[in-house]
Amino acid sequence: LAEGTAREIREDLSEFPLTVRVDTEEPRALAAHLVALDGVHRVEPSATGVEVLTSQSAELFERVNALAADGQVPVTAIVPLDEDLEAVFRYLTQ
Repeated sequence: LAEGTAREIREDLSEFPLTVRVDTEEPRALAAHLVALDGVHRVEPSATGVEVLTSQSAELFERVNALAADGQVPVTAIVPLDEDLEAVFRYLTQ
């Protein structure tokens, strides 16, 4: 069905939005910055961060990095949640 690393195959499956977890001490502040981004379908704050569903991951990563670099929101991790082999297999067999 596909060939390459899990990340390479996931990038080819651009019709499926990417779920990303961003760990921060200020989840509500981060959510407020991300909710209006193009391609963001869902933003869910939690006690430890924000989970974002986006179809434009490059823009999301750029914005989160800019917010962290400017000191507006502290970010401790950015973790794509569905770039593993299990998620890729699930997308390919749907």
